[in-house]
Amino acid sequence: MFTSEFGPNFADVIVIDDNGVFEDANMIITEDSRVFIRQWDDGNEEYQIICMSYRQLNEMVSALNQPAGVYQTLTKEPK
Repeated sequence: MFTSEFGPNFADVIVIDDNGVFEDANMIITEDSRVFIRQWDDGNEEYQIICMSYRQLNEMVSALNQPAGVYQTLTKEPK
C-alpha cells in the first residue's frame, strides 16, 4: 500500500509494509530534483535518511531490469 501527494514544488510518497514487519518508507522529491528517502529507526529513535539525485533514483530502478554488470547511463541532448 502507498500514499502519494503532489505539490507545485514536491512529490511525497509513503510506502507501507502490508505485513507490518518494516516501518513505513517515505520518499520526497524536491523541485531541484533532490530525492530524500527516510525510514524511522526505533533503535535510535530517529529517521535514517539518504539523499540522492533524481537521476540516481532512476538508475537504481533501471538496474533492477538488467543482468549483473557495470552500466553507464547516457543522457540525450535535446534537439
